[in-house]
Amino acid sequence: MSIKLLMQLGKETYQVLEELSKYSKEGPGVTRLYLTEEHKAAYSYLEKLMTDIGLTVEVDNIGNMIGTYTSPEKTNKTIVLGSHQDTVRNGGKYDGAMGVILPLIALKHCIQNNIPLKYNVKIASFGDEEGVRFATTYLGSKVLAGTFTSDLLDRKSEYGNTLKEELISFGLDPNKIPEDKLTDDIVGYLEVHIEQGPVLQHKNLAVGVVNAIQGSHRYTININGMAGHAGTIPMPLRKDAGVGASESMVELTRYLETIENIVATFGIVEFLPGSINVIPGEANFTMDIRSLDEKLIKDTVTKFDQILRDVCNKRGLTYTLTNTNEAPPTTCSDTIIKQLETSVANVGSDVFTFPSGAGHDAQEMKNITDMGMLFVRCKDGISHNPLESVTENDLDIAAKVVVDFLKNYQV
Repeated sequence: MSIKLLMQLGKETYQVLEELSKYSKEGPGVTRLYLTEEHKAAYSYLEKLMTDIGLTVEVDNIGNMIGTYTSPEKTNKTIVLGSHQDTVRNGGKYDGAMGVILPLIALKHCIQNNIPLKYNVKIASFGDEEGVRFATTYLGSKVLAGTFTSDLLDRKSEYGNTLKEELISFGLDPNKIPEDKLTDDIVGYLEVHIEQGPVLQHKNLAVGVVNAIQGSHRYTININGMAGHAGTIPMPLRKDAGVGASESMVELTRYLETIENIVATFGIVEFLPGSINVIPGEANFTMDIRSLDEKLIKDTVTKFDQILRDVCNKRGLTYTLTNTNEAPPTTCSDTIIKQLETSVANVGSDVFTFPSGAGHDAQEMKNITDMGMLFVRCKDGISHNPLESVTENDLDIAAKVVVDFLKNYQV
């Protein structure tokens, strides 16, 4: 493959991602949430991209779009490449979307240049990965992997509608979701994704091979006290739920700063009734905790439960700690790791293998097949942010790796 041709692949990928980013709610960055008008409009664009290169396109009943290339080898074996179409609010152009578009451009190159592929190829655009709207992640990949459970249909959106209701409104049939599990002979899953961290930039590398994905547990915490007048109740007599929440978060943060290999984030915090002159009578907040060590995650949750208990007992408060989602740490397939490492070397890049700190659809797909991931450098490691950035050159290298991987993949 010539450098000129490679640059064309990178440029095309970059341009398509720029166009796709326009399917967004107004505001900073990209906001393309699951089961919204932006989701629907993006799929109209994506469907044309897929059909233009001869893929058979379908949308399943959870809102995944899947384009299928049928190998002339007349095989039942299929390799899946994909990622998610949805974003966080005010996110970037490349998280998720790059993992749909870059493999699509690589596959287009293979088809148009008559590069023989031994297996059928599916390009999957998962409707939901981020979990922004229904407080649970990986809805799209769970359906393909057969791990979706019917109780998830009762999850409510920010508008109070259930997932089931919104699927129906989107034109889908939630009763048929069990039929959407992949039943082909799936021989591997590859997800291309921006790193969302600074390691590749620090190493001055365009791409890296992932060997494991951190586990992630999510919780909601509710603390109840007593609302009261801000000026008339002395500090020692208050039952301030806001202070209780704040103290608990700070205590766990200080504890985690003394140990390694685990992180916790309190991403949403709400004090009620939410008035400048009223003591908060209720506090609601979330915790996202991640590590490659499942036991360390569980031990830390136990520690936080004890912190909450001690703080609330001291301040006359009550609390609940509720788990909303669990994704265990996941190792990538040795077979795919080795073949990705070979493809990276084949394109002339240094081989570097490391774990992912973020969760990905690949964790669900491992339930049905071998899986692996290829990371692409992003500027300063910034993600979930309008400042998310990649270069055409790095996309060139990643596209070249994917083409080589598709040509040479063996099971």
